[in-house]
Amino acid sequence: MDFQNRLKWVQNALSDLDKADDPIFLLNARIQNEPDTLLKYQLYTSLCDTLRAKSDSEQKRALSDALTNRAWLGFFLKKFEEMESDVREGMALAPKNKYLPSKLAPALLLQGKKDAALAEYKKWMDKPFGEPNFPTYREVFLDDLNTFEKAGIIPPARAADVAAARKLLAGK
Repeated sequence: MDFQNRLKWVQNALSDLDKADDPIFLLNARIQNEPDTLLKYQLYTSLCDTLRAKSDSEQKRALSDALTNRAWLGFFLKKFEEMESDVREGMALAPKNKYLPSKLAPALLLQGKKDAALAEYKKWMDKPFGEPNFPTYREVFLDDLNTFEKAGIIPPARAADVAAARKLLAGK
């Protein structure tokens, strides 16, 4: 078993040698190793720009994934307008990406677009998300709001809007 694990590691390392000149591979490697949120966000921006220049379907999926990750980091940098744009672009590229819809409603909410956000929450909250801890989008939305509250990224001017979203999601 140890031999197989080491062999697999060597095979992966050898396959990575072929990618040493690939800008997408290099950006992904830098992103994975970057601890600073702002720098990671900037690297995702570069990755998105690089992927937009490609036209094949595999790159579209990769771009959708990069936009998903960039949008999540955008919450913590309070880049709510850019996040909305990222999410909408990603949803157009990959309508089956289940993570993107979970980011649109809070991006709208934290910008002060309460009515649009509540409409998105209503649209998605009872749809299946498909993970054990998150059977529907409702649980994802509530978990994300808790995360944003703990991280202190909810603007004070949006507190009443967040309370309205929580009330809707709680079914009250």
